[in-house]
Formats: sequence, structure tokens, C-alpha cells
Amino acid sequence: DHTGEWVAVKLLHAQHDDSAERRARFFRGARQMARIEHPAIVRVIEPEGEDGGWHFFVMEYLPGGDLAAAVRAGESTRESALAAVVTVADGLAAAHARGLVHRDVKPANILLDDAGRAKLSDFDLVRANDTTGGTRTAALGSFLYAAPEAQEDAGRVTARCDVYGLGMSALFALVGQPLRRIVLRDPERVLAQVEGFAAVKREILKAIDWEPDARHESAAEFAAAVGRAEAAIPKDICSVNEDTAQVLMAIERATDALRLSHNGVLKLPDEDAPQVTIYAEDERWWIEAKEGTRESVSDRHIVVLDGVVWVLRLPQAPQPTRQAAQPPRAADLRLQLRLGFDYETIEVNLFYGEERMGLEPRSFHELLYLLALRHRDEKELPEPERGWIHPEDLARDAGLNRGVLNVYVYRLRQQFAACGVVGEIIQRRPSRGLRLAPMDVEIVQLR
Repeated sequence: DHTGEWVAVKLLHAQHDDSAERRARFFRGARQMARIEHPAIVRVIEPEGEDGGWHFFVMEYLPGGDLAAAVRAGESTRESALAAVVTVADGLAAAHARGLVHRDVKPANILLDDAGRAKLSDFDLVRANDTTGGTRTAALGSFLYAAPEAQEDAGRVTARCDVYGLGMSALFALVGQPLRRIVLRDPERVLAQVEGFAAVKREILKAIDWEPDARHESAAEFAAAVGRAEAAIPKDICSVNEDTAQVLMAIERATDALRLSHNGVLKLPDEDAPQVTIYAEDERWWIEAKEGTRESVSDRHIVVLDGVVWVLRLPQAPQPTRQAAQPPRAADLRLQLRLGFDYETIEVNLFYGEERMGLEPRSFHELLYLLALRHRDEKELPEPERGWIHPEDLARDAGLNRGVLNVYVYRLRQQFAACGVVGEIIQRRPSRGLRLAPMDVEIVQLR
């Protein structure tokens, strides 16, 4: 814009440009979003514009993309994805206080800035207490994330419809893969494939109850409940956090207000005027005052600032990268892939002698499974000929475009490297394509 700030321009699709109803809904959503001044709501700069027949509005530019894409690409851990959902729940609470119901809460509408902070966007389905929200009465919102009562009658929406969307978004954050219809029939079974997070799972199941009155009463209640939940922190030595640091948080005892870390650092009472900073160093957590003094702290440490009591929730401090006297090569490893029901979850284990290394689940493990399957099924071929597949064929089988395929290959190599594995785990040759490096492979279907 004229200030030199990068902005995003959202256009009304040409196929809807002639529809007065769609234009009204498009601009109404922008105006409602502009009314909510909250750090977890995308800032609207110009709520209505038209140029050469194109209708648009202007909002702040968020370079981190959306949460759905970040999770699918393995760029967001379960903890950081859950934190993003909790953050936008706080923004939704501000919208609900103004009598606004979003009606389309889903990971694709949660945008991320360059530091990974989450903001809610796409208010064009919003319903306000002082408006009909348009004349359309058909079920709105994305199918799996829309509350059942909203799908039956789009005119019957309350704040608890948004709580349902938050719950489904949190479920997606835990699963780490696109949700399937089975989640509507048996969400407990889907969540059972994810280890740990027992308290968070209970809050998710409450949020997505088919009976609105059984859900959390508000987005604020949902955020506080999930923030308090005793989420299990992954402790696998091969967890990869190259883009997102481990999540730590602080809870204000009196109000249950939540403060989340950014890039592995937590500042209290806020980012703008911090009095203390909490961070990890030398496998320990430290709290440092602005004067420069510091002390080591443990989980549930109490911090009192200006009479406000904060309780620190600390995950396991980051451990150094695995060191071995003789780093393993791919040929020294046994790769085990344990497939959950309907192939929706994949547990990856590496065995080096008697040592087992569990890899933190990532969406790109589906690519590893496809390569391992080809490797196993071509075991009769000579080793130099075994397991090769053209990138275009692999991308098609995985349902990816070539750009995302390249990112997944890069992520796989990084994750194995973090386990101390030497050499290319995914081999690439211009004349042959891609394959899994020669190693012992075991694929187990769990029943």
C-alpha cells in the first residue's frame, strides 16, 4: 500500500461477481472482521473496494500461510498447532462478545504470521445478532467442521457452533492429517490413534458433541479448558523441531488467561513489556529477569509479577542431537512402519542394533510409506534396480503437487539426519527418480 506495508488483497471470485447476495456477504464479512480489534483476528485495512469490475477488500499480509497447509507439510508440531487453535479461540471470544458468530472455523481459515502466531480470517459467513446474515438458509461452512445443527438449518447458529469448529480444528491438530468422514461416526477411535494428550482429547470430545448444550459454553471456556489440559509432551529423541520450537506456556491463576511461547521463548507478562523471559539452555529451563539475573526452573514454577500469579507449564527441555560413536548409515538400519486403522496414522520406528528410535509423527510419513512399499514389493529385483519411482508418479500416488513433494523429501531427510543417520535416506537420481535407500523394511498393519 502507500505506507510501504505488504498487504493481502482478497478478491470476490468472478463467478460470484454478478450476485448481489454474494457481494453483500463478502463485504459484510470484511466489515465485521474490521470491527474486531484483536491480535488473533486478521486486521482489515480497507473493507470494501472495486476496480474495473473486480470487488475486493484489503487485509494484512500473513506470510506463514494457513494452519491446514502447515500441518500437512509437517511444518507445525501438534503442540504448536493446538496452540494456534487456542489462540484463535481467544479471538473468537472477542467476536462472540460483539454478537458475531463466525460459522466457518476450520484450519484453512487460521492464518499464520512469520513467527507462527495464529489469526482467524474469512468472516464472510458471519452471522450478527442485528442482521439476518444474508438470505441463504442452506447449510454453510465446511462439512466436517460445521456443527450438525448448522448443517440442518443455517439459521440456527449460536456461539457453540464455533466451539464445534474449534474442537474439530483441535482434533485435526492432533491427528496431523486431513480428517475423514469416520471422524463424524467415531471420533474416539480416530483420537485413539494418537498417543498421550488424554486431557486434551476429553476437551475435544466435549467440544464436538452433537448436542450443543453438552459443549463448552463459549470459545473462552474452550480456550481455558484446553490450555489447562495436561497434554503429553513428546519425548522421542528424534522429534524434529527445525521450524517450531517446543511449546511452553504460562497460565494466570486468577483468570486462566494463557500466554504461549514464540520460537521457544516465553515473555511475561507480555511481549511488549516483558519483566521476565523463560527459555531453554543446556538441557534446562531458565527464567531471566530484565536486570539480567536468572535461575533454573521446573514445571509448575510460580511467577508473581505486579501481584499477578502465573503458573509455568514446561515441556521437557530440548535434548542434544543423538550422538553415536559410529553414526548409523541407512544400510545399518531396520525401518518399521506401523499402520493404524484405515491407514490414517503411521508410526515410524528405526532400529539400530538393539536401539530403537521412534520418529515424531509427521504428515510426510505417508510419502515414506509409499517409498517403503515399493522397496518391499520389488525385493526380487537387483539392489541397483530396486524401489525407483518417477517423481511425477510418486506425487500422483501421494496426492501432492511437485512442489510439496520436494518439501516432503527435504523434511524426511532432515528428520532422519536429526536421528544421527548418515547419508541420503531418500535417494534421487535424474535418470531414475526417487527411492528409499537400501535397508531392511518391515510394514505392520495394526488391527
